[in-house]
Amino acid sequence: MDERQLDELLRGYDEVERIQKSTGRHFSELDGSELRMETDGVPRMVSAPFFTGGSVSIYKHHRFAEMVPHKHEFLELNYMYAGNCRQHVAGRPLKLREGGAVPARPRRDASDR
Repeated sequence: MDERQLDELLRGYDEVERIQKSTGRHFSELDGSELRMETDGVPRMVSAPFFTGGSVSIYKHHRFAEMVPHKHEFLELNYMYAGNCRQHVAGRPLKLREGGAVPARPRRDASDR
């Protein structure tokens, strides 16, 4: 894949983004088996199904709707390819700008707002 193809892929809308853009609500293509409810009421995302092929997984976050608060068993590194967004990581609000990155350490609460 060359740089132009990658740009088209990342800027193009996938099916989940079409749904979220039209409804303004979070929609997940996952089946819920990746979530474990914690005693504080914030679900924790387990490593499976994200790491089936190895120890690194690259995943495009969907646009146009807030991500529900959640925790991870794994390190998540969000990179902003284009544009900007507001996020809450470990209870702190922050703005992620184009070219920026923010880590969400395991067991920390994270959400997009």
